Amino acid sequence: MLEEVENFIDEVIPDKVGTMIWRTLLSSARIIGNMDVAKFALEKLLELDPRSNSSRIEVQNKIYEFVSNQNPSKEISYKLAELEREMGELGYVADRNNLLHDAEEEEYYGAGLGHTEMKAIAFGLISLPYGMPTRVIKSVRMCGGCHSACKFMSTFVDRELVVKDTCTFHHFREGKCSCQDSW
Repeated sequence: MLEEVENFIDEVIPDKVGTMIWRTLLSSARIIGNMDVAKFALEKLLELDPRSNSSRIEVQNKIYEFVSNQNPSKEISYKLAELEREMGELGYVADRNNLLHDAEEEEYYGAGLGHTEMKAIAFGLISLPYGMPTRVIKSVRMCGGCHSACKFMSTFVDRELVVKDTCTFHHFREGKCSCQDSW
């Protein structure tokens, strides 16, 4: 089936909208829980545009971008480890059902805070004044694992977390999301 999808998209869809089609297929596959198709669509999307899985945050009038294959700075890695440690102490259990890369599965441990939006959120928590909302823009749809992690983090980081993905704005406050978990 995946070969048929690829052939159809390659033959019928013009190159300039190829990323949009793969992004749409990725989002749809995630919605219905077909992770095989989602993995395939993400791989094709990253072939066309390796920077298409990214998250951005504005800090002091400057835009910072975090991409999927980027190693975070020591400061961001430390913040992610701190968040993960606190989440573990508070009883958080990560959702492993939304992994899209075999590499992610190998590197996935603990709370799984390695996705681009998590790197951007950690940077925001470090760089923005205490209590100021952390606002992130993500280029693809947010996965369920990150959505759950953001809801949980919003119970203890003392600020609102906002993630705008391709489908909606997610406002995380006090353990809840504005999308009411129907993204």
